[in-house]
Amino acid sequence: MTPAERDGLLAQAGWPPGLWRAAVPARDDACALWPDERPALTRARAPRRADFVAGRIAARAALVRMGQPVCAIPQGAGRAPVWPEGIRGSITHAGGVAMAVVGRARDWAGLGLDLERDTPLDPETAAAILRPDEPATDPLATFGAKEAAFKAQFPATGAMIGFDAALLCGDAVRLDGPGTDALPCAWRGRALPVRHWRVPGWILSLCAVPAGAAEGTP
Repeated sequence: MTPAERDGLLAQAGWPPGLWRAAVPARDDACALWPDERPALTRARAPRRADFVAGRIAARAALVRMGQPVCAIPQGAGRAPVWPEGIRGSITHAGGVAMAVVGRARDWAGLGLDLERDTPLDPETAAAILRPDEPATDPLATFGAKEAAFKAQFPATGAMIGFDAALLCGDAVRLDGPGTDALPCAWRGRALPVRHWRVPGWILSLCAVPAGAAEGTP
């Protein structure tokens, strides 16, 4: 991804207020990590190291833009980032760049970000992503939306769910498929809002669930 493409995605209109974002090129430099972050890379190969390091750098840059102090962002359950208390966030990386988005927990119940190359998916992959009751018009956008939604719900639920657990309905992902009966009722069956932005060759997906939007019972 070129700097112009990266900046173009970050500058797209339609980002919800109350979110801060940053993007940096991949960087294989373990010295840029805090000690609490380094155990995640004990056996990682160079591409994984570069993505991980860049993700933490981008996350800290987003926190600084938010007015928060820089800090370690270790890896927790399911390899998800462990954010400072009172912060929601998400990291994604593809094509030699990492992006991060952060917001305040009082404003957001969950955040999920996913970056993908905007290329057609093969039929087998598309079939694994789409449910029979989902339109097949844009499998890649469906993939990005579901990935973003899974990231948004995971810190609250701890649930590792499959593509058939989620249904893309317009501008929302509904968690109502196999495996979702084990989710807390605050998330089960709820419609999680998603947005997409495109620049030539890339698609960025965001799931930003407002605080209170996942409350209540189905």
